[in-house]
Amino acid sequence: MRNTISIIVLFFLLIPTTAYSQNWNAVCVGINDYPGSGNDLDWCVNDATAMKYYLETYKQYNSNRVIRIINGDASENAIQTVMQNMSTSAGNTNLFHFAGHGDSQELGGSNGLVPANSLSARITQGELQTNFGSTYNQITAFLDACGTGIFPRDMTKGVISSACRADEYAGESSSIEHGYYTYYLLAGLTQTSITTAEQLHNYAAPLTTQANPRQHPQLGDSFTGYLSVYNSAYTLSGTISRHETWSAGSILPGNVYVPTGVTLTICSNLNLTLNGYSIISTGGTITIQSGATLNGLLATLKSGSDIKGIYPTSYTVQQLIDICSSGWSINLASGTYTENITNDNYNVAIVGTGTNSTTINGTVTFNSADYSSLKNAAVNGKISVNNSSSVVIDNVKANNSNCYIDAYGSSVTIDDYISEVTQTRGLYAHNGSSVMHSQSQDKNY
Repeated sequence: MRNTISIIVLFFLLIPTTAYSQNWNAVCVGINDYPGSGNDLDWCVNDATAMKYYLETYKQYNSNRVIRIINGDASENAIQTVMQNMSTSAGNTNLFHFAGHGDSQELGGSNGLVPANSLSARITQGELQTNFGSTYNQITAFLDACGTGIFPRDMTKGVISSACRADEYAGESSSIEHGYYTYYLLAGLTQTSITTAEQLHNYAAPLTTQANPRQHPQLGDSFTGYLSVYNSAYTLSGTISRHETWSAGSILPGNVYVPTGVTLTICSNLNLTLNGYSIISTGGTITIQSGATLNGLLATLKSGSDIKGIYPTSYTVQQLIDICSSGWSINLASGTYTENITNDNYNVAIVGTGTNSTTINGTVTFNSADYSSLKNAAVNGKISVNNSSSVVIDNVKANNSNCYIDAYGSSVTIDDYISEVTQTRGLYAHNGSSVMHSQSQDKNY
């Protein structure tokens, strides 16, 4: 249920600039009229109607992609059907807003949202996830009903926001003619700086509690990065000014820069063509979800798990080495790279996708490159290690007799398939070099 409380709250509307795109879908449900006497609510239809209007007006949702169902039309079957009709193909973000009765075991009832057809019917946490698509993660729900804290607590996909905890009631007010939580969601939608589901929750939650101290909105966030609720054109060239989630296939017309405080999320199943351009962090966060396809990719540069840049095949491996700072890794895409490579950086790793998928046709040289490494690649050429300590050669395969290791004044650790190299042309170590092989003890030359 939702309690009715009178309170006066004011907010000012800020109209953002217009931006257009597609692939944002929404279902807005509002139920005032329930079976029996004494079960009706007052402002849930207002909530759903306003949510549809605000999404279309302030976040540029296409009106044909925002479905409002209210009162008797919002049966359990109708809600589930309209949700299941939202596309789960790549390039779609799906939003669900519910205003009506809710229940939970913590409140002495049974878990779920209460549809219009029956006070005993429930749309449970699992059913809501199934309605979205059991494996689809590009989803967000804003649930303005009692006990809805069970949803962000238990659901494991997308961004789920509730009006209250599992053991709390959600209130509505005649003074504002809305539920408290929806009222502040609407206020948040008018803010140009709020573009993600996470930001929208974080805006509305404290204001809701301030207006009604018995409500504490909850957030469950299983989405990697930030989930955009702003139907805007992507920033495919230049500097990104706000959090963006790329989910529709795109081609870069220029370099993209992600500054401090901004997150770019590249969604799973996205087909992005780099077109010779790069995506570079200048302090911001770049997230690539599993399953994304980056056409024309040479490598990603990382510092630990943080992506520093995504670079196209118009670069060479050597150019990326020259870009790197200490502690970075060059994570090469599958392919064959015909060039001679010299790594003269401290603690920089060159990492392929595997000995059967990443091949370097040329010489790989380490010059004063302490703690650097070459991993997961085949090499058709000499590996030369000069005046470098603690260099690691790991899971590197020789494809022909031209491949061997030549160490001069260096310490080298050799692991895994590099034994194929030593069997082909041999291992040459000079000037006090120390070589450790995973299948033998230290050898000094």
